[in-house]
Amino acid sequence: CQHHIISDGLSIINLFHRLSTRYAGDLPTEPRDFTEYLDSEATYLASKKAQKDSAYWKEYLQDPPPPIQLYGNERSDASIGLSRSRLQYDETLTQRLRDLTQHESFAAVVPAISRIIAATTAFVAFLSRACGNSEILLGLPYGNRPRRFADTYGLMMEQIFIRAQVEADDTYTSLATRIRHELLNSIRHGRACVSDRGLQYATLNMLPQPPSRFAEFPAKTQIGSATTRGTEPSSRTADLRNTIGIQLFDFENEALSLNMDLHAATFSPSTQKRVCAHFGKVLAAMVEDPDALISATSSAGWAVPMGGWGAVG
Repeated sequence: CQHHIISDGLSIINLFHRLSTRYAGDLPTEPRDFTEYLDSEATYLASKKAQKDSAYWKEYLQDPPPPIQLYGNERSDASIGLSRSRLQYDETLTQRLRDLTQHESFAAVVPAISRIIAATTAFVAFLSRACGNSEILLGLPYGNRPRRFADTYGLMMEQIFIRAQVEADDTYTSLATRIRHELLNSIRHGRACVSDRGLQYATLNMLPQPPSRFAEFPAKTQIGSATTRGTEPSSRTADLRNTIGIQLFDFENEALSLNMDLHAATFSPSTQKRVCAHFGKVLAAMVEDPDALISATSSAGWAVPMGGWGAVG
């Protein structure tokens, strides 16, 4: 068990790969020291690029879109408890999702980014259907590691944001085109060098796939959510950011599986099941026909029409 104050998800994946190498009888490459990373960060923060990045994010996050209220459920409780549902998809759907990343609307130079674009498109399409918002603010944690620090341990991951517009006549491919543009532009500006306090957004976090074997021993890795007590002291509260999010491992070589995290005090168990079912419906519709209208995805049980879209059939 590692506390988040000293490590991040990518560091844990690095640790697993080093252990796997040791189990195989080999010596892993020594990572760069964390103090070197801190020196690199200090140099960046004192640079003109950091000033430009900060100015970009301050402007980008001004006047954020309305909060995400799934099926009309508005979060007002500031407790920190999350409920996690694990969703596993078969290899057939996963392969179709991989194939989709070759489409020009989803494809990026780095294949892993193409897979993030595909997952983000499905998530944004689902959120817009379930809350009625035509603009979704999404936070995406990323490694924040220059290549020379790829294997370094520590709390280094940061977050970028995209503001995804969803139009009434959007197909999955037209939405992916805009998400691709927003994501690549955000990556160019690096981490959001501004406070996200007061923002309400969903999150999508894709980590590299951990090793599947430790020598001759097969391994199945899951990174669980932090343990929280049912009743938190009044001093331990969260703001309204941590309401809904997806955590997944890169599905390049393994069947897609993800964790859907929902604020426990806001969403009942039945609503949590509905979220998982509807997200799966959107994901299946996207890989079946990416040129189909998002609004054409069956709306039974969605409860909320798209904002400004009129009735959804």
